[in-house]
Amino acid sequence: MISSMRRPVQHETDAAGQRLLRAAFEGFGWVVNAIENDYGADYEVEIFEGGVSTGATFKVQLKSSASTQYSSDGKVVSQPIRVANAKYLMHELRVPTVVVHCDVTGGRSYWLMPQLDASVVGRLASLNDDQSVTLHLPVTNELPASRAAFIDALQRADAALSVRAAR
Repeated sequence: MISSMRRPVQHETDAAGQRLLRAAFEGFGWVVNAIENDYGADYEVEIFEGGVSTGATFKVQLKSSASTQYSSDGKVVSQPIRVANAKYLMHELRVPTVVVHCDVTGGRSYWLMPQLDASVVGRLASLNDDQSVTLHLPVTNELPASRAAFIDALQRADAALSVRAAR
């Protein structure tokens, strides 16, 4: 008897999200490297300008969905994340970190830098690691269209992390 191995739908969704993520950042001329041992961050992106490395990097947690949850007014994408992962991304990593949600059905990608989201920081303290917290990604943070806002947020996250390290 010959069995047919089927590819799980989630694998197809994940692959589509990876393509969207790469298209956005590689379209800027940046280098996207998968992190082999994933402890909450899936990718490290190195920023290049004019083909030359700037030395700046950031981490990416990729979330891909075929059924993205938009708010009723269409202005926000809801993305649940385990509290333990959120704490790691926001408090333990020493580089700017971004959560990217890829709506693979719509072919759209949105981002949020949780290290800059004070509302999430406050909620994390009262939750257990095995619970989840919902991040709210504004649709105005769509890649690649929001490149300038993304770079601004990266700079603010880097500055905030420098202050935190100095303390």
